[in-house]
Amino acid sequence: MKEFQSIYKENFEEQINSLIKRPSPIFYEMEEYGKQNKIPFLSIASAQCLNYIIKSENPNSILELGTGIGYSTIWMLEAKKNLVLTTIDRNEKEIIHAKKILTVNYPDAKLQFLNQDILEYLRKAENLFEFDFIFIDHDKVDYPEAFEICKKKCKPKTILVFDNMIWHGRIFLENTNKPSDLAIKKIWSELQNYEYEFFSSGDGLVKIRL
Repeated sequence: MKEFQSIYKENFEEQINSLIKRPSPIFYEMEEYGKQNKIPFLSIASAQCLNYIIKSENPNSILELGTGIGYSTIWMLEAKKNLVLTTIDRNEKEIIHAKKILTVNYPDAKLQFLNQDILEYLRKAENLFEFDFIFIDHDKVDYPEAFEICKKKCKPKTILVFDNMIWHGRIFLENTNKPSDLAIKKIWSELQNYEYEFFSSGDGLVKIRL
């Protein structure tokens, strides 16, 4: 029997990305902007997967925790017309840039941009029940508290999607005290109480329904 060979080889992610069709040139421009300015953004494979999840679940309103350059936002907007989307980020420079790009390219989109601390927003929010879908992609150390708040304040059957659930492979480290590693490990522990779907694209997405 031929020895099993892993698909994970050098430059494999770049090769996969070359196969993914972007909806318009602005996607390539945003990718280049993120790379040139060393601003992290959702991996291209994960972005397409997120787009597919939204098409499949067909939510009407989305809350995005972590705007960044707006790359994940633009993929979500492409998934459904008339989507109501609220996106939050504490980085004023990045959210201003994202707002400029998105409002120009999606002038009819129902978008709200909030520049504030995500946990502070969640703690005070009285409208989380209005959202059908929440995409969680902010500071990893804040994931556990964000998850706890969503469980308490969101309506039943709200869909949560977490990014970075492989966490660059660090979830498999046995001896680590790094706060972000421990936070992602804690989320995985909590997820054992749910029926979840794991998507290994990019740095890993996990979808659950509350």
